[in-house]
Amino acid sequence: MELWTIGQAISAALTYPLVSGDQYGLDLCFNTGGAVNAATLPSVVLHFTDADFTLAPENLFIYANDAGSVQCLAMAGSSGLSILGNVQQQDHLILFDGEAGQIGFQSTTC
Repeated sequence: MELWTIGQAISAALTYPLVSGDQYGLDLCFNTGGAVNAATLPSVVLHFTDADFTLAPENLFIYANDAGSVQCLAMAGSSGLSILGNVQQQDHLILFDGEAGQIGFQSTTC
């Protein structure tokens, strides 16, 4: 089985043309022509040892321009350190028990 990055999996799932995200500081952007809605964008599940964290499209994509024609993956590459950003954390409660080494996620409306 081939392991894909989140970006590779999302690119394979979408048919929108790729556009450069350099001007937005993001790695993966699509020209959606403003016609995209949450039903046409994928969700992603992050698998942790003790829990799965499901990210809905609104926790994955942001509009990168005022016209709403460019949507970008709200994640950026890094070297060595992974961070769940504020877009991913929106409308979620995240609990980390340092002593037990466990993590948990709960969807909510905040």
